[in-house]
Amino acid sequence: MIRAFQMNEDIVRFECENCGKRFKVSASHAGKRVKCKSCATKIVVPAQDYSGQILAGVDHATPEEFMASNRHIFEELLRHEQTAPAFEG
Repeated sequence: MIRAFQMNEDIVRFECENCGKRFKVSASHAGKRVKCKSCATKIVVPAQDYSGQILAGVDHATPEEFMASNRHIFEELLRHEQTAPAFEG
């Protein structure tokens, strides 16, 4: 999972999912693949959607890469769905 730890309109800061090396890149690179300078792992630069959730590789990743990079969001949604009270109406 790619951990973005700071984002704004101009800059994205994130860590390599393999070695933890930190990166600071222009937000214009969001969704693009880059190679970690430390371990050569291919990383999709995280992007931010309209709700503020961190999404990686929205435009440039394969479906498998997108799902792997954003697994934490889907797991959190599933947890909330499983604990939500049933609607009776």
